[in-house]
Amino acid sequence: MTAHVVMPFVDVDIWGDQAAFYATARREDDHARRALIAFDRVLAYIEAHPEQTLLVRSIDDLFEAKRSGRAGVILGSEGARLVEGSLELLRGYYRMGVRQIQLNWDFPNRIAACQNDVGADDTGLTDF
Repeated sequence: MTAHVVMPFVDVDIWGDQAAFYATARREDDHARRALIAFDRVLAYIEAHPEQTLLVRSIDDLFEAKRSGRAGVILGSEGARLVEGSLELLRGYYRMGVRQIQLNWDFPNRIAACQNDVGADDTGLTDF
């Protein structure tokens, strides 16, 4: 099976420019709102183009996308900041179709330390 990674929905209107990115680097709030807006745009695209795309929620969906010649879209996130420490948000993302959330990334979050932390700064996973 061939995979194609396409990220047409990274949007400066939602996430901000590089300065905004660094200004919010250590904040743990507002990530859910921005993630929901981004996911909504992706889902709207999928709904508008069912002949070209299919939201992948299961392995069966993946095979169906391949069989039908459509692009299988797997919703995911680089880093778990969008969870904001909430099991309710995590369940909501799953119900929406999110199937991949990387636990940590370039900044710590309420689930895990930063991937670049070492020594005493590397606190590992939280109690979340």
